[in-house]
Amino acid sequence: MSAGPPVDPPSDPERSSNASEDTTSAAPPETVSIVERGLAFYRSPALLWLIVAGGAVLRVAQYLANRSLWVDESYIALNVIERSFAGLLEPLFHNQAAPIGYLWTSKLAVVLFGTSEYALRLVPLVAGLVALVLFMLLAKRMLAADVVPWALGLFAVSDRLIYYASEVKQYSSDVAVALALLLCAMSLLSDELTWKRVTALSLVGATGIWMAHPAIFVAAGGGLVTFGVTAIRREWPRLARIALVGAVWASSFIAFFAVSLNRLTQNPKHLRYWGSAFMPMPPVTLDDARWFKSTMMTVVENPGGLSPAWLAVAAMFAGAAYLLVTKRDEALVVVVPVLLCLIASGLHKYPFSNRLLLFLVPVMILLAFGAVQGLMERTGRFGAIPAMLLAMALTATPTLGALRALKTPRTHEELRTVLEHVRDHRRPGDVMYLYYAAQFPMRYYAPRLGFAEDDYVQGKISRKSPERYLRDLDELRGHRRVWVVFSHATEKRGVDEQRYILEYLDLIGVRVEARLEPDAAAYLYDLR
Repeated sequence: MSAGPPVDPPSDPERSSNASEDTTSAAPPETVSIVERGLAFYRSPALLWLIVAGGAVLRVAQYLANRSLWVDESYIALNVIERSFAGLLEPLFHNQAAPIGYLWTSKLAVVLFGTSEYALRLVPLVAGLVALVLFMLLAKRMLAADVVPWALGLFAVSDRLIYYASEVKQYSSDVAVALALLLCAMSLLSDELTWKRVTALSLVGATGIWMAHPAIFVAAGGGLVTFGVTAIRREWPRLARIALVGAVWASSFIAFFAVSLNRLTQNPKHLRYWGSAFMPMPPVTLDDARWFKSTMMTVVENPGGLSPAWLAVAAMFAGAAYLLVTKRDEALVVVVPVLLCLIASGLHKYPFSNRLLLFLVPVMILLAFGAVQGLMERTGRFGAIPAMLLAMALTATPTLGALRALKTPRTHEELRTVLEHVRDHRRPGDVMYLYYAAQFPMRYYAPRLGFAEDDYVQGKISRKSPERYLRDLDELRGHRRVWVVFSHATEKRGVDEQRYILEYLDLIGVRVEARLEPDAAAYLYDLR
């Protein structure tokens, strides 16, 4: 007897109703999974590497814009190009100062790749790219996972960090070396100190001291903190290995000081130039207190690039207080170098100002986002809202500035473009008068653009007696075509020298044409 077709079980209304409810509620878990995937990506290494890549794009774009060397860059560039490796151990001309390690790596780039602006700026670019990765690693040690992308994002879009990654100066290297040494100190604090690691940390610190002048503050600060913390913990085997690393770093600094740094700290011209950048020592008067206030606001804006400055300062102090409570040892590692730099400033050994403090920008960012982390962790479940608002406030202006710079890279004293115009439009018999401050960039560009030394008249510096400029110009009377070229024009003792010279030229001749570029210009006059 064959079996009949299978019979479906009787319908159960309650069961059907439950099944219907299950089907209806299938959408929310799907939505939740999307949110979860978003949060997972936010906390993943992929996002951090994406931010690093974005910061790299910003730095490479500025580098590829290949702006002209400005006067300060030309000083270092000519020293690197015209001297041998041994010659770079001697004092640099025009009172320039740069660490030997930076000079030698720049010289190596010139030997390998030529003397173009790209070759001269290669070391700062590489340092800027390496600094992105180092800051990511440091931020992961210092901050909570939810805060790290914001801090790294601000570091990636920081205007000064982007700009100095394509400047023929050592400040981008200062940042990379400072970050490397901070990571070394963090490793000394908590990582397993195998002999292999001890050797690596010793070499990194000893080399970094020769690569960056402010490295000594970071190395000394990190070394003191790690030694003190380890001594308090009574971890004697670790303490012995830390002492060994510190001895190597100290020996490297002593050698560097004897070879180079000693001359620099006693240079009277440097001391005069940076006179207002030295901390009052000891600070006892009301004016001394004002120095701290004005200096703090100025440094946060430049080189910090943090805006609004008052909010950034408040966030930095709040973040420092929070991190000193929750991550005391790591916070001390980043704060103590700032204090040592201030003390050196008070002793007139290191100016506390401007680009010389670019190496502290990572510290400023870490402390500011310590406040963001504090809001997240100490204000209950609604703390994410003020924390997010603070993070957005700190990053909004720098991000917009970075996007504008990506579209229109920064320029500065575009003398090369001006000289190319003069070269392409000059005629036989033309005379060229060069404003005195343009002489060093001209020394770099002249052979590259086809100018010989007798193709131009070198203007004389006469800031105390500007009427002498007019006497120089009188000697050019009678010429039909005189190119007057400016770059790095200054205003001293109430005299705008470029305007002063042009007003006189307009009196004694006829302006035929002008080529104007950022902070550089060429004017063609008929002085018959």
